[in-house]
Amino acid sequence: TFVDSEGVTTYPMEVMTSDGKVRQVTKRYSDVLGFHRTVLKAAPHPVLEAFNFPHKSMFNTSAEFTKERRRSGFEEYFELLLRLGPEYAPFIATFFKDDSTKEDTDFEELGENHDLSEKKH
Repeated sequence: TFVDSEGVTTYPMEVMTSDGKVRQVTKRYSDVLGFHRTVLKAAPHPVLEAFNFPHKSMFNTSAEFTKERRRSGFEEYFELLLRLGPEYAPFIATFFKDDSTKEDTDFEELGENHDLSEKKH
């Protein structure tokens, strides 16, 4: 379920839109890690800070067990974000927008607009 192309591993993810349609989005590890870091900065939450995000591996980056560890970690991560509440929905929706329609969205602005950084958790 991983796609390797030119030495790059991508992770296909199924996304259900608000109208019930399911589509597939492909992301690299660095995309998800960057998203995680941005969310932590813009909308910190103790549960997110404590989450054991799949780490970057110096060795065995193309090994199947590394890819599977990351895939399952990403699944847990996005499930956690959804459980944390609707405040995180704009971040998730923007991250999973269709690349052909994606605008350059500043996740930090989303956090400011939703005042997540000021909430007590």
